[in-house]
Amino acid sequence: MTEDSAYKDSSLQRLLIRIDLTFNTFMRQSIITFNIKKYCDFIRDFLIPQENDPDIWSVKPYPLIIFNLIVNKNYNDNKKKP
Repeated sequence: MTEDSAYKDSSLQRLLIRIDLTFNTFMRQSIITFNIKKYCDFIRDFLIPQENDPDIWSVKPYPLIIFNLIVNKNYNDNKKKP
């Protein structure tokens, strides 16, 4: 048995793998929770709560984000020309 195989089969290695798995799972859960909270805050910034019912949200009269999309219909024709 080599040192490498003895290390991989040792209880220390199993403990380190378990700690790594636990830490990895905790970090993923923390990041996901943080992202969900940030997304909900973003949506709430875009919406106004109604006065009578704070659980129901209405859309603000002005847009939070405006996208201007331009379509180039000749794009494929320009690519084909040498």
